[in-house]
Amino acid sequence: MKTNYHNHCYLDDGNGELFEHADSAIKNGLTGLGFSCHAPLPFINEWTLTTKTLPTYLEGVKKLKSEYKERLDIALGLEVDYIPGKMGPSSQWIKDLKLDYVIGSVHMLEDPATGTYYDVDGPDEGFLHLLKNVYKNDIKKMVAAYFHAEISLMEEHEFDILGHCDLIKKKNKDNKFFDQNEAWYRKEALGMLEVLAGKDIIMEINTGAIARGYQTEFYPNLWMLKEAFRMNIPITLNSDCHQPEKISESYTESMTIIKDIGYRELQILIDGKWLGKGI
Repeated sequence: MKTNYHNHCYLDDGNGELFEHADSAIKNGLTGLGFSCHAPLPFINEWTLTTKTLPTYLEGVKKLKSEYKERLDIALGLEVDYIPGKMGPSSQWIKDLKLDYVIGSVHMLEDPATGTYYDVDGPDEGFLHLLKNVYKNDIKKMVAAYFHAEISLMEEHEFDILGHCDLIKKKNKDNKFFDQNEAWYRKEALGMLEVLAGKDIIMEINTGAIARGYQTEFYPNLWMLKEAFRMNIPITLNSDCHQPEKISESYTESMTIIKDIGYRELQILIDGKWLGKGI
């Protein structure tokens, strides 16, 4: 079974109508498609749904589920950011939406001096502001803060899928800022994986950075995936699609790597339950 549960459309920072993503999923042989637009944030931004567009999104996906039910198993989800003390994947208003599933993600870190949040994966200015002004050019502290935020996300909230668990590497092409094989980085990443292993949360293999040219590998990196296998962490394969034509970007290559590591199942959402299905 070929599925993708990480999908963005024109209503947030993606492109394409909902039906275009569904049609592309069918064309590319997917049996299941989950929409997961970015949930509204408690501050103005340019990349999430808003409180005004959220109803349009929810109604649109529900309508699509009915229209495509004989051809594609469509699920309604959201990718929800963790903003300490303000929101997260199991905030009551998220629960009230009665979604099929939720992706929990960390995209931003706070500048305590101003209370402003900056993306670690957005414009370079945000990443560099955090590195220079918050972490005083200490990339080790910034990486640690990112993984610690993910740990807090998992300890404080319940959700289905942990999104792109090492997103902090997105700007690090060609080891521009750090080496993922160094002991200090491994320590921080393994600490996060150990917490994940103790939770009922699925880790996604996310090919989105490949599709958009930021990385040549998926999230997480290879040695992290090997550790996840050793820890018996369940996985699902997602494309973090922002363009309909890339609905299953790099799936063939990724599936080969996943199987070579030892995984024999991916988690699939069937009738509201996550089940391991053979690959």
